[in-house]
Amino acid sequence: QSAVPNGLTPGGLVTAPGAGAVPGVWTGADLPTQAQGGGRTTVTVRQTEQKAILNWSSFNVGRETNLHFDQGAGGANASSWTALNRVTDPSLAPSRILGTIKAEGQVYVINKNGIIFGGSSQINVNTFVASSLSLSDEQFRAGINKQLMVFDDSLGSGASIAKPQFGYLGQQSPNQSVGLDDPSQVAGAIIGDAPGDVRIEAGAQMTMASGGKALIFAPHVLNSGRISAPDGQVIMAAGEQIYLTTDQFGVRGLDVAVSAPMRWMFDYYHMATVTDQGNWSSDNDYTLGLKNVVFPEMAARGASVGYNVVNNGMVQADHGNITLMSREIVQNGALEASTALNNREGSIRLRAWGEGMMSYGSSMPVGSPLRYWSTGTLVLGSGSVTTAMPDLTDTSDIELPSLATRYSPGRIEMRGKFIDIEARASVIVPAG
Repeated sequence: QSAVPNGLTPGGLVTAPGAGAVPGVWTGADLPTQAQGGGRTTVTVRQTEQKAILNWSSFNVGRETNLHFDQGAGGANASSWTALNRVTDPSLAPSRILGTIKAEGQVYVINKNGIIFGGSSQINVNTFVASSLSLSDEQFRAGINKQLMVFDDSLGSGASIAKPQFGYLGQQSPNQSVGLDDPSQVAGAIIGDAPGDVRIEAGAQMTMASGGKALIFAPHVLNSGRISAPDGQVIMAAGEQIYLTTDQFGVRGLDVAVSAPMRWMFDYYHMATVTDQGNWSSDNDYTLGLKNVVFPEMAARGASVGYNVVNNGMVQADHGNITLMSREIVQNGALEASTALNNREGSIRLRAWGEGMMSYGSSMPVGSPLRYWSTGTLVLGSGSVTTAMPDLTDTSDIELPSLATRYSPGRIEMRGKFIDIEARASVIVPAG
C-alpha cells in the first residue's frame, strides 16, 4: 500500500491531458492544488458549479493524502453538489484509495479497471458512488435516478427502451420487424472484457452524511470494511449494467436492477414473451433472435464472469435501507438497519436476481418499473448477522391514534432461486 505516492504526482493523482485547456476534460471546478502540513499532503479541488466533470489519467490516493472536494460554494445546498471523477488510466490499473476523500456533497469515482479501497482509507462525504461501470456525461447531468431512453414510445404501448444508468454500451434502437442477421438491422453492440472489481478491504471506512447514499457497482463487489449511511441507503450491486429508479412502492431510496450486457436491446413486452411472463409479442424473426441468441448470450456472460456481491464486513443504515443485488450474494458479515418512529423504518433487501431491466408498458403490473427474469443463489454464512432492530435510543413520542400512520416496522427481504442459511447465521427482525 505504501507504493502509492502522495499528492499530485505520477502514480498518484494526475489530471487527464488537456485538463484546464481542452473543453470537456475538466469542467465545473478549478484545477487541483496541494499543500503540505502535519506529515500529510492535502489536495483540494474547489468546485465552482453544482455538477463537475473531472477526468483523470491516474486516481490513486496515497496513505498520507487528504483529497478534499471543496463544494462549499454550494452553501446550504452543498449536499447536492456532485463531482464526477472519471479515470482513464493508460496503464489499465485499478484506482487505489489508501488515504482520505472528503466532501460536503457527493463524489463519484468511475474507473473501468476497478477500484480498491485499502485498509487505511476513509471516505467522508454526503453520497459516494464507486463503480467500474461507465457513466455518461449526459446521464450524470440528468441525474443517476433519471431515465434516458434508447427509444421513447410516446404512445405508451410498451415499446420504450431505457438506457441503463451505468454500463450503457451505446446500443441503438433495434428494428423490431426484422431478424438480428438482417442487413437492415442495426449493428449489435461490441461487448469487450468485463470491467474490474470494486474491493473495500478490511479497515477501510466509508461514512455518509445523514440521508446520504453509498452505491457500489461492478461485476464483483467485495466489502470487508465498514460502510455507514444513517437515514440513507447502501446499495452493492453486481453486474455489467445497472438500472436505478426512485422506489415509490418500497424503501425510502432507490430501487435497482442489474443485468449482463446485450448486443441488441429490447422492450418490456419482448422480454416478457421470451421469458414466459406473458405472450405479448408475436414470434417474428426479431423475437426469435432474442430468444435464441441475445438472452442465451446474456445468461452465458453472467455465468462466465460470475457476478457476485460478497459482504465480509459491516454495513449500517440506521433508519435506512441496505440492498444487495446480484446473481450470487454471499453475506458473511454484519448488515444492520435500525427502525425508529415517524416512519423512519430500517430495511434490508438481499435479492439474488441476476437479470433485470427498466420496463414500460400499459399492461405492466402495478409497482416498480423494474422487472426481473433470472434468479440465483443467496448464502448467509456461518456467524453472519442480518438484523433490522428497533432503535432503542429513539425518544420520539407518538400518540396511539397516530401509530398506524407514523410507524412502519423494519423488514428483511431475502429472495433467490436457492437460499442457504448456514448454521449460526442470524436473521433478526424484532422491529417487524
